[in-house]
Amino acid sequence: MDEKIFNKGYKYKPIKTKRLLLVKPDIKYKEELYNLYINKKIWVYNGGSNNNYSPNSVLLEIKKKRKLWLQKKMVSFFIIYKNKFVGTISLNNISPDFKNAQVGFILLPDYWGKGLMSEALSEFMKFIFKNTNLFRISAFVCAKNKPSIKVLEKNEFKKEGLLKKSAIYNGKVYDNYLYALLKK
Repeated sequence: MDEKIFNKGYKYKPIKTKRLLLVKPDIKYKEELYNLYINKKIWVYNGGSNNNYSPNSVLLEIKKKRKLWLQKKMVSFFIIYKNKFVGTISLNNISPDFKNAQVGFILLPDYWGKGLMSEALSEFMKFIFKNTNLFRISAFVCAKNKPSIKVLEKNEFKKEGLLKKSAIYNGKVYDNYLYALLKK
């Protein structure tokens, strides 16, 4: 099995959008990433918990993501807005054999509602379909997470189904929607 997902000849460079810079995970943002992860608002409709993170675990996560980038086995960007770290966007559960993956994104609450994640996701998906051999990107989103649903739909992700009682966020059981975007 060839686990590399990038097209032959791909070389890393940051992604520039109208307002954002998407950069490879960098240790210099470890404190900002830690502060993102411990923010309770982030975890209301996201899987996981803000109790699972420490400054050291965040540092190890960044190092692991950088190593996988170098091996061309994963894609993860830090989102920079006005020279500040504001969030992350990445592929998870990558299946090289089936040429698909899941997208995940989180943004600091101070930057919600400004269209930043829609902008980041738009360029991220162009990057993915141009530079990798993946042809299907899916997203699981809590049925109550209207802002994330809006971000996905604005970026042409299609709702494929409802997964009843499929997630636990903050100790509560929720339904998730499955969205996907296919390479054109």
